[in-house]
Amino acid sequence: MQPSLLVAFATAVFSAVTSAVPLGETLVSSSNVFETRGSSASCFCYLDVNLKPIDPKSCANPPSQADFTVLARKLSQPLLYPRPTAEPCFAGDDPRTATTASTSSAQCQFVNSQWFNGTWRADQPGSMQLPQWENLPNNTEQCNYMPTLGQVCTQANVNVLAVDARTPSDVQQAMNFARTHRLRAIVKSTGHELLGRSSFKGSLQIWTHNWKGITFNDVWRPRGGGFCKPESTVTIAPGVQWLELYTAAHAKGKMLVGGLSGQGSVGAAGGWALGGGYNGALTGKLGLGVDNILEFSVVTADGKAGVANAYQNSDLYWALRGGHAGIAIVTSLTYRVYPEQPLYSAVYVMNAQTDDAYRASLLEIIKATPTLSAEGWSDSELWNATTRDLTIAIRAVNGADFANKTLEPLFDRISAIPGVVTYYRAANSFPTFYDFYYNVFIAGPASPIQELGTYGSIGSRLISDKLYTTDPAKIVDTAIAASKLNPGIPLIVNLVAGGQVKRQSDNAMALNPGWRHAYHHIIAAGSYDQNAAPAVADAERQLVLQQVQMFDKISPSTGGYINEANTLEPRWQQTFYGANYARLLSIKKKYDRTLALISFKNPGYEYFTQCA
Repeated sequence: MQPSLLVAFATAVFSAVTSAVPLGETLVSSSNVFETRGSSASCFCYLDVNLKPIDPKSCANPPSQADFTVLARKLSQPLLYPRPTAEPCFAGDDPRTATTASTSSAQCQFVNSQWFNGTWRADQPGSMQLPQWENLPNNTEQCNYMPTLGQVCTQANVNVLAVDARTPSDVQQAMNFARTHRLRAIVKSTGHELLGRSSFKGSLQIWTHNWKGITFNDVWRPRGGGFCKPESTVTIAPGVQWLELYTAAHAKGKMLVGGLSGQGSVGAAGGWALGGGYNGALTGKLGLGVDNILEFSVVTADGKAGVANAYQNSDLYWALRGGHAGIAIVTSLTYRVYPEQPLYSAVYVMNAQTDDAYRASLLEIIKATPTLSAEGWSDSELWNATTRDLTIAIRAVNGADFANKTLEPLFDRISAIPGVVTYYRAANSFPTFYDFYYNVFIAGPASPIQELGTYGSIGSRLISDKLYTTDPAKIVDTAIAASKLNPGIPLIVNLVAGGQVKRQSDNAMALNPGWRHAYHHIIAAGSYDQNAAPAVADAERQLVLQQVQMFDKISPSTGGYINEANTLEPRWQQTFYGANYARLLSIKKKYDRTLALISFKNPGYEYFTQCA
């Protein structure tokens, strides 16, 4: 992750399931225990690029070529064989023979031209948005672009086989095949996965990216809830991306809470939604993405298709909203939508000439935050205590109503602090959210900004709302100290809790309850070179973890955000899920006793063993 990208970002700133379980039935009725692991029958069978077992001792029933042929006949699309992104930059046509760097070929030059293009990466089953997850953690196996002399290209951490899923039946067939042969199944949509959950060495990928479908309904009712008041909704297939969905919604005069990213390539029904999903323009007024999910269609680990909402399989519905990956595979998702409304956006950029002036500026922000939150503002800020730079990009639906009352006086107070130099201050009213989104994130200055094609680490914490009135200086002083640990990259401070987010109860869904008791979501980030030694990369991850753990001393119970988390997080159950983890784990045990959908530091991961 490059510092310049972070600075630019903050500155600029269907079908239904065809074989569903009948209404009223539950998907499973099993005991709440994981099956004993350790025998070859319970170990995952990992395959090499020739689709042969890497370790035959761990494969009780490895698939044969005939098995693959039978599987292919049952699918709507041909089987795919993903390859690492940089593979064309090596001699040979696949990792079985690619041993020598060959960067002069036309194919390699094309890969180079698309390396930072998130939309292109999403279109490749073997590409991850952070290419470090295509390699093994210690770089013993890798396929890096522009490698150092002597390196070779291997399949490394890229899945060896992929089902191009475009129907519920495709997902069912993939899960049944994986379960029969004890293959590890990995679900991937666009590969925007900061903890690397979209890839794994020797595994079967269920690729949902090409499965499109968008259906609006102004009189929608949940299946099984026939007497409910109808709502305005959109139901999407799992391959829909945010630019596609926002464009379709705008054409209908609608808007919804979704992701904000350059190019709009993040998936709308994947990890963003299942992990919580915030929007730096709409969340303050309309809540998190997960607060607006009304129904899922799913395939569970045992290959059964069904519905999860408040009336059917309600425990699964609870778990999917914030429980993230590994609970079930989403085959459609229904969001609440809203009529389009005007959006007010303001940007403020300053530098302080002294440490005291910088501290005073941040203190003004923290003191104003409860009021800003109550009015529905959401923002993204950059705090760099070493350079004493501050950037605020703040937005709200109908925010012009409050701008002169709250926002502009805040900027005036900061500008009046002795030693503060205001570099930029501007505001703009957009007729709709879509106009804001398109002009800033698609056609505007933030269009190329995304955490893709680079190597880095990230971590986050939610800050307790109590501190904003009882001890605001403690927040500021902790943030300054954390920022100075990594002077090259600012903290990203997001006002995306509070407001409407606080109006849900702690246990309404599996989402970390810390979201309901916070205002700011603070991110620390680091970057390293693709050819960095493993010790260098690990040190960067450790540094980022150290930064965010400083906030645990002042806000010990709010945790962090699972979608923007550190891989080294030691107490991940508490940090990602809080008090909801015990119930979430019991639901995981109910729907996936064999850990067929195991995912890194998701429910049940503490029970997982490689067996090999």
